[in-house]
Amino acid sequence: PIGLVYTSNVPISAEASSVRFGDADATGPADAAGTEYFFGDAFIDTTKAGTQYFETLFFHNPAATDTTVTVRLLFLDGSVSSFNVNVPARRFASVDLHERPEIVQQRSGNIWFAVDVVGTSPFVASMTHYDLTLGGGWATAGTPFGLVNSLDRI
Repeated sequence: PIGLVYTSNVPISAEASSVRFGDADATGPADAAGTEYFFGDAFIDTTKAGTQYFETLFFHNPAATDTTVTVRLLFLDGSVSSFNVNVPARRFASVDLHERPEIVQQRSGNIWFAVDVVGTSPFVASMTHYDLTLGGGWATAGTPFGLVNSLDRI
């Protein structure tokens, strides 16, 4: 994964796309950061995780200090698993959910879940999903919740 930060003293327009697994996806650039993001549509078949099913979360920390975000996996049976991800100051981080033990080792079969990500300071989050059984995927920039700040003010 790669993250890009572009700053300008005049308005700009930006767009990017990525091609993975035979599919191209794009999201608009973030212009705000929040202390929480929620992704309601995640699915992994644990028998094919990492070969046919891929779920990845991406994070950007626009602040001058390191931050930690807590990723909460909310499963259909009502159970919740959590883990932390460190996001260095003004840097990026990612986590491959299709490799997480909370999903592929502690569960089996078809797993539907939501993802709630919470931080103590504003960050940016996005998510991609690829289902090669169906031949495609999607990406979403995520909507910031909680304490939301324009990126030009951080």
